[in-house]
This record gives sequence, structure tokens and C-alpha cells, in this order.
Amino acid sequence: MNNYKDYILFLGRSYGKPLTRTEWDNLHKEISSADVLRTLNMRKWDEFLEQCGYETLPFSKEDMIRYGKALGLDISHVTKEQWDGLIALPHFQNEQIPNSEEILHQFGEWNKFQRVVKAKPSIRKKEERVAKNIEKLSLEGCTTNTIAKRIQMGENMIRDYLETVGLFSQEYVKEHFSSLDEITKNQIMNTKLYNGEDKKVIREIMLENVKRLNLQRLRYCGLPGVNFIDYVLFSQHGIIPEKSLAAESEKISGHVMFSLIKNWNYIKGGEVFRQLKLYQGTIEDALKKPKYAKMQFDVVNFDWLGGWAKDKQAALKNLFQYNHLADESIIFMSLNDSFMERARAANGRGYNLEHKGGDSHLQIAVKSLEVFAKKDYREVQELFRVPYRDTVEMLSAGYLIRKRIN
Repeated sequence: MNNYKDYILFLGRSYGKPLTRTEWDNLHKEISSADVLRTLNMRKWDEFLEQCGYETLPFSKEDMIRYGKALGLDISHVTKEQWDGLIALPHFQNEQIPNSEEILHQFGEWNKFQRVVKAKPSIRKKEERVAKNIEKLSLEGCTTNTIAKRIQMGENMIRDYLETVGLFSQEYVKEHFSSLDEITKNQIMNTKLYNGEDKKVIREIMLENVKRLNLQRLRYCGLPGVNFIDYVLFSQHGIIPEKSLAAESEKISGHVMFSLIKNWNYIKGGEVFRQLKLYQGTIEDALKKPKYAKMQFDVVNFDWLGGWAKDKQAALKNLFQYNHLADESIIFMSLNDSFMERARAANGRGYNLEHKGGDSHLQIAVKSLEVFAKKDYREVQELFRVPYRDTVEMLSAGYLIRKRIN
């Protein structure tokens, strides 16, 4: 038997390079890789390769499976080339992650790696629960060290995961967002930066119009987006962050905004974020939440992306119904006014209001605004109406809203 073991080791050394189990089985029909392990009383193929004098990889199969799952990919659709391209990105340069060649050395075939990594639904659900728990603890203010202890995972892995979903540490904010300019002028987390020349002109018109209110500091409500561009612009006039409300329905953008507000003191000029209220959800839901019931606003900026629809109508309605407007305030609205959106409007979008198919979305919105204002004993005065172009035709307008004096 010992001679047979020596013969197997001799075969293993004779190729001058380590063979995968698949390569071995293709070459040796009579002595399978399973026979080799059984004869040598070994459990892992790497043990055989070590006995043959070859250096084994720094990654075990378990490591590779863990990396495959941790990167959050649908591995069943990721090719070898895409894998190598991903791990070459700057974000992963300091990580030791096996490349496709090393994975093939362990698994023999790429589709075997794919099959093993693709988690069963029950396992995937468990991982999703852990991820949600990590995010929940971070949003509650727990440090990565505290989260790591509670979840029983490595702190670096926790920090890396949180960064991928926009929940940044103090150190990350200090390094990447040290000033308001770095926030407002740069793309963040692959989100679109809405700061074209037309948009800049619109914002300057808005800033000029808030002077009508004769207020030194404003109470703001709106949809500033991940870059906070309009909010920071209004802060040049003067803003009261603790009496202002921002909403963001997109999860990762909301997380980024939460991180910037939380770490305001590491940002030059960041005091404009101190105690700013952030609702991670839709603006129409935010306006009816009991915790914001006593908030009233001087300036409201509904900087919408799409055309007129029920959710936008609900936001306007809740603004009046829940008494969120000061006696004198300004509402700004931006809407998609493309031909396609007008066609959709022709099929009926409005609060029991009749409108013609050719009406612009802003016209329909203003009709709703006037209805809600009248019910609340307020007057509406148009300040400006400006068409502009982003990727599509847009319209922006401002309205002065005053409480009627009986």
C-alpha cells in the first residue's frame, strides 16, 4: 500500500505544476481524485498538493465562497472577466480577494464556483436580515465597533459594508466631504448631479425670490437630494436647520444624507446641517407624520423629477391640510413637462380636476395648488415660471402663498 501511496505522490509531482481535481480526473481515469484522497487518508485536495511539494493558495474554498457572497453579486450571471474587473477597482485594492484563476484552481470550473456561491433562499434571507440589522444599528447611532460585537463580525467588514450603502463613518466624512463644496459639486455614490447651467439659473431665481419674505433665516422643507444643492444655496440667505425638514425616498441617498447630517461638525460650514430633520421616505408621508406636526415652513422646494401624479398631489395637499405653511411662504415646484408626460396627463392625473390633454403639468399642479390654498383661506401669487432643459423638458415656478386677512 505504501508503494501505491508513493506512486500517487510521484504522479502528482511528475507534472511540475499543481493540478486541480478536474484536471487530475481528466488525466487519470483509473485513479480518480477521490481515490487519491481516500488512499492518502486526506480530506482536502490542497493537502495532496502540499504533499507533492506545491505551494497552496492563500485562500481556502470557504474563503472564496465567503468573498463570492460578500461582494453582493448575482454570481450566477458574473463571468470570470467581470469578477477580475470588479476586484481590480480601487475600492478593493487593499483587500486580498482571489482572482478567477485562483478560484478555478480550487473549483476546476467557473460554473461550480457559481453553483456553490449562489445561496439557497433561506441562507440569502438570513444574510439580508443581518444586513438590515447592521444598517438599523448604524442609523440608531451605534459605532462600527459596537455593531461588530453585537453582530459578531469583523469591524472592517462592517465598515466596508456600511460604506457600500452610504452609511459613512466620521473618518470617511472627514476624508471625502470636508467642505460644503465637496458635497454640492461632486457626484456621490454614482447618483446623478443635478447642477447643469439651466438648473443653476433656476436656483438663483429662487434665492432672489426668498428675499420677498423679509426673513433673516428660513425654515425649509424640500427634496434637496444627496448633494443638498438647493438647501446649501438657501443657507446663504440664512436657514434654521433644526426647524427644517428634508425628505429622501431612495435608500442609499438617504443614508448618505443621514451620514452628512450626523457628522456635520467634520464638514467646513457643516453647521447648516446641525439638527436638520431628515425623513427617509416620501415627502408626502413626512408631512403627515406626528413627529413633524408642529413644523411650519417659510420656503418649500418640491424639486420633483417626474410629471404630475397622485404622490405629488398628496404632498401639496398635506402641506396645507397639516398646517405646515407659515402665514406668508413660498412654494417652488419643478416638474417634467416633456411631450410624453403631457400625454400621460391627458389620460387623467389630478385631484378631481378637469384639464385638457395639452395642459402642461405645471398648469395641472397650479390648479391643485389653488384648490388647496382656497380651502385653507390662502391666496396664491405666481412669482415666476421658467422652462428649462435637463435630460428632458422641465418647468420650474415659484408661488407666494399668503393667509387671507378677513
